[in-house]
Amino acid sequence: MRKMILSAGALLFGVLVSAQNNDSQVGQFGNGNSASVEQTGNLNEATVQQGVMNVPAAASNNNSATTSQNGSSNEANTVQIGNNNTVTQTQVGSDNLANANQGRAINLFGTFFQVTKSLNDEINQDQEGNNNEADAKQLGAGFFGSGGNEINQTQLGDDNFARAQQDAGASRNLINQTQTGDNNDALGLQGSGGGINTFDNQMDQIQTGNDNNVIARQRITTKNSVSYQEQIGDNNFAEVFQQGNMHDAYQLQTGDNNNANIRQDAPFAGSTLNVASQMQSGNFNDADIVQSGSNNFSTQNQIGDTNDINSLQQGDGNFAVGVQVGNLNLSTSDQIGNGNSATVVQVGDENNSDVNQTGTSHYSYNVQDGDLNTSNVNQTGSINYSSVDQIGNKLGNDNNSKVTQLGNENQSQISQTMHENISELEQVGNLNQSAVNQLGNRNNSLINQATLSNISDVSQNGYVHRSVVLQNGTRNNSEVI
Repeated sequence: MRKMILSAGALLFGVLVSAQNNDSQVGQFGNGNSASVEQTGNLNEATVQQGVMNVPAAASNNNSATTSQNGSSNEANTVQIGNNNTVTQTQVGSDNLANANQGRAINLFGTFFQVTKSLNDEINQDQEGNNNEADAKQLGAGFFGSGGNEINQTQLGDDNFARAQQDAGASRNLINQTQTGDNNDALGLQGSGGGINTFDNQMDQIQTGNDNNVIARQRITTKNSVSYQEQIGDNNFAEVFQQGNMHDAYQLQTGDNNNANIRQDAPFAGSTLNVASQMQSGNFNDADIVQSGSNNFSTQNQIGDTNDINSLQQGDGNFAVGVQVGNLNLSTSDQIGNGNSATVVQVGDENNSDVNQTGTSHYSYNVQDGDLNTSNVNQTGSINYSSVDQIGNKLGNDNNSKVTQLGNENQSQISQTMHENISELEQVGNLNQSAVNQLGNRNNSLINQATLSNISDVSQNGYVHRSVVLQNGTRNNSEVI
């Protein structure tokens, strides 16, 4: 059975189709139209088109299109060209596929587009069960921030995939994706090709179980960005990439083969108030943050298993934290220029940390608690200060530390408490000071301060002490006990 309806002007249209080789096609032109298609069972297919393709202006406004399919080989396709339009697609069971498209941008040549405008539109897609796939595109918003578009997608079970895209000017964007179980995948893009100014973005993506994957990008010139990603269990991966203005990004992963990335960018989109945060709870964790320019801040947390953590911030107001709690921890933090600070805390197992800050207001603070601790800090020029505290409250903690600060207002403090302690500290130029305090087991310390206001203080308490201090020029002072 096949139904086809074409209509113009304000029209309310509904189709109910049951079983067999259902196929429904609806075409509406003009304003204030409403189309509703419902299909139950067998080889369903529904197509709704409101408006006219390939024209530079909106052709059909204030329309709504609703498609509901229940069971069998569903497919739903909706195209709307115009403003203030709404698409709702619901599929329950069988080989679902849902496509919704609002607006269109045709690439004429290079970066020039013929834009079919679609402003203040909304797409809702809901799929429950079986071989789902959902694709939503809003491709015709205004280049100067007019119009607000919204996409919501929900998939609850089986071989889910979801894609959402807002492009060609993009405007007051919002994308929201939710997937609950099985072979999930999700992607969100805003302003990723022709979306020149992009504007007040937001994006949420949530996945709960099985072979999850999620990616978000907000690009071209982005604006008041936010992105939030959450994955709870199984073979997780997550990514965020944002380009310019008031970024924010947040990722949470709880269990299984986790991985996460954030990158918030510069140079030509300028970047601005980056913040990024990551949390991972258990299993093969990994996490990265890269922020390139402006008022960066970074936070990373990991709790258990094969942890790894990295942060690199290149310019402007950098600050980064860290924190790893148990198992094969490793942490790296590189900050290259401007207001640097870094804090790393590692609690148990095969800890390692490496902090490298190159220019301006450095400060670094490391704490490592138990097991095979190592720490290495290297700060190059300006107001360096470093403190490392390695504790070791159970047998077999191989503390080790090395700090090198090359120029300007250097200071450093290292405290190592028990077991195979070693410390090495070198400060080359300017207002050097240093203190090392080692309490028990195979202590060792070496300090070398080269020129200017050197002072040094070393205190070693129990077992195989050894200490060497060399201070080269100007106001040397030293005390070893």
